[in-house]
Amino acid sequence: MFTALLLGALVWLAPSLASAQEVADMKQFSSKEMDALWDQFGKDQGWAAINKDVATKKFQRIKHEKASWGFKGSRKNAQGKMEDVLFCAFDFYNPNSKKGQGCSMIWRKVGDVTYKAYLIFPDGEKDFDKALEASLEWFADEKGQIQKASSWGRCFRRCTRSNDRTTVDSNGTRFSVPSGCGAGCLASVAVCGGATAILAVVTGGVTFPVAALAFGLCAGLSCGACFVACAVGCM
Repeated sequence: MFTALLLGALVWLAPSLASAQEVADMKQFSSKEMDALWDQFGKDQGWAAINKDVATKKFQRIKHEKASWGFKGSRKNAQGKMEDVLFCAFDFYNPNSKKGQGCSMIWRKVGDVTYKAYLIFPDGEKDFDKALEASLEWFADEKGQIQKASSWGRCFRRCTRSNDRTTVDSNGTRFSVPSGCGAGCLASVAVCGGATAILAVVTGGVTFPVAALAFGLCAGLSCGACFVACAVGCM
């Protein structure tokens, strides 16, 4: 059932992602492309540093073709010029956790600015909304040093909960999002109980990429555009 849910998400969510006005020429990566990007990112000093930090906290990458999510495209910047965007997220789990605990590493590049970080979700938390709110976040700075953060995860949660046409990230930068995100995404997560239960069984907790696909399917097609706009807009 879990596989069917995810395959359905890929089929039904993709048209919605492509139609998002905020991200043009959107292309969702296949699992093979995500694995290739993982290898490519591994050559980056900052990415290697956060990967090592994740490993020291006993998290292991989930070896499943659906345990990652990513896309590339383009969008207009504040000056009205088009810039390339790329977003990837990879799921991890803590094998030592009896309740189930997830972690996600993210690579977000907008124009020339790249944000490399990881989020650790609360031990045993099965609710995606609560997991984002209580997540702990670290990022790699320009020197490859690990720094504590509280920006991307909470911005993403706030963005997908809001019905406003604009959202402000942690740096005070305002960006556009599709209308009605709050009504179509996390605010409607109550109807996604089945997907939540399946995710909990497979991953032992809630982690970002798999949850994005499943919730995108069960919360409605409009949710896909919100996930894309919020993923690249938040910093």
